Amino acid sequence: MPPSSSSIFKPRGPGTSKSVQMFLLRHGRSVSNELLTHPCASVQELGRWVLDPPLSQAGVAETRAYAQILRARLAQRAFLKDDETILICSSGLLRAQQTARLLFGRDPVVVPHFGEIGNFPENTPGKESYQAPDFEKFVRYAAGLVGHQGRIIGVGHGLFLGGLRDRLMEEVDMRGEWEGSNLDGYMVEVSIGPGSKITARIGDSMVLKSEVSD
Repeated sequence: MPPSSSSIFKPRGPGTSKSVQMFLLRHGRSVSNELLTHPCASVQELGRWVLDPPLSQAGVAETRAYAQILRARLAQRAFLKDDETILICSSGLLRAQQTARLLFGRDPVVVPHFGEIGNFPENTPGKESYQAPDFEKFVRYAAGLVGHQGRIIGVGHGLFLGGLRDRLMEEVDMRGEWEGSNLDGYMVEVSIGPGSKITARIGDSMVLKSEVSD
């Protein structure tokens, strides 16, 4: 089934044509994720109130184990041709930065407008105020850091990436291929055309399930 193409973003002023390939994935399992899945409701409630939580011990181990597998899968798709020519970026939240570092072996570029949905302490880096994510603004910022036909790997967050995927797949039924679990991701091809009109097209999904055992 062919990928969908959705011109969901409005033009904003003049611009030049540019094509950017992206692989967007959710961070590894965090301390808050562990708390939120605890059988005790009171412990679950604590999960949202941990300020900028890091990856859990299990999340670190799982992410390390998945790194070589993910890089090989990206290379098979001719996406990961030369690590140095790819922008590795993440939100400003600790769990996303740690995931990028463990998966790709270098510090990510922290980009704005790529955080998580929800004004909770877990989504607020340090003492900064909460900033809601915005894909269009993220694309414009990140695309400005790479050349024409650039490639970007972005480590982000489940609610935001899941909502974005739903928007891009309005015309194509591919449900069930990407559940938004930790370390799941998908490809997006973005074109910035005349008038800065952004067109985004969903591509392949890559899921952690069955690749790494707990």
